Amino acid sequence: MRLSTFSAIGLALLHSTAFAAGIEMRPVSFQNDGVTLAGTLHLPADYKAGEKRPGVLVTESAGPTAVAEADFQAVHRIGAESWVLMGHYRYDLTKIDGTWKVSRLVMIPAHETGNRALVDRATERAGQPG
Repeated sequence: MRLSTFSAIGLALLHSTAFAAGIEMRPVSFQNDGVTLAGTLHLPADYKAGEKRPGVLVTESAGPTAVAEADFQAVHRIGAESWVLMGHYRYDLTKIDGTWKVSRLVMIPAHETGNRALVDRATERAGQPG
C-alpha cells in the first residue's frame, strides 16, 4: 500500500478567519484504490459541525512558502438570467511575520454556461467603468 501525504486547509482556507489565530488542526486519512492519503485538516475557530465551506488542498509546502489549490463555481444572476463559471484556483502563499499571505493567484477557467454578457450588464447597473 502506498502512502501519500497532504495538508488540507479544508472547508475554510478562503474564509476570513482561515489564517487567523485559533485554527483547529485534525489529522485525517482517506483510503482510495490502495492508496492512503494522510494529512492535516485545518478548521477556523468559527467552524460548526456539518457546515459546508470550500475545500482547499495545500499541494506544496516548504518553510515560509506554500501552494494551495481549489476548484470553484461562481454563479452570477440578474433576474432570471444567469452565467455560471467553473474552474480552478492556484494560490502561492508566503508566510510574513507569522501570517500567511497570498503572493500570487492564478484562476484557470474550465467551463461556463449561460449569458456571459451579464458581467457587462452588472457593471453598467453599478455605474462602474468597464
